[in-house]
Amino acid sequence: MRISTFPYAHRILCMRAVRAKAKVALPRCRPHIAALRTIIFNTGTSMARALFLSIAALFLVAGCENADSLRIEETRSKLVGTWLRDDGTDGEKSLRLLYLGADGKFVDSISMSNSEGRIERTELSGEWSYDGKSLKRRFLQENGRQFSGGRMRYATFTLVSAETSEFVVNDNIVGREVRYRRTFEGAQK
Repeated sequence: MRISTFPYAHRILCMRAVRAKAKVALPRCRPHIAALRTIIFNTGTSMARALFLSIAALFLVAGCENADSLRIEETRSKLVGTWLRDDGTDGEKSLRLLYLGADGKFVDSISMSNSEGRIERTELSGEWSYDGKSLKRRFLQENGRQFSGGRMRYATFTLVSAETSEFVVNDNIVGREVRYRRTFEGAQK
């Protein structure tokens, strides 16, 4: 392998990081790899080159995984807090207050009013997570009572965007994008 083919191999091995727009891991890896490349390619043996390429591949894959983990953790930290969702259809109005805790717990307080003005309140709680693509919630309690019958309840929504002031998910239950706006922390209950 000639030295001039190294940047091409580097691009192939980090294609996943480039697709994920990893701006942190790649620049940090390049000086170390360049130094190793200079040392090993000056020895001139094909065994040393093969060893170098194996070690470089391991570093690059680890760097790519690290970049993904950093991106997931950054988005997850943006989701922590209290969020408001205001919906209304056919004379019914719903107001949802969703609290996502840093400890992985959530509380979803729902107030619905119908056209007659009757208000119904429900509080759901459980565990939440973000896997890099979807916001997932596992419902454990409804109005303070544990779900019975061994039936597990889950909700998985694809995250469209997440900013510090709002996030948008694709709600497959209602079949549209839903927007949550950040609200003050004391609004949880």
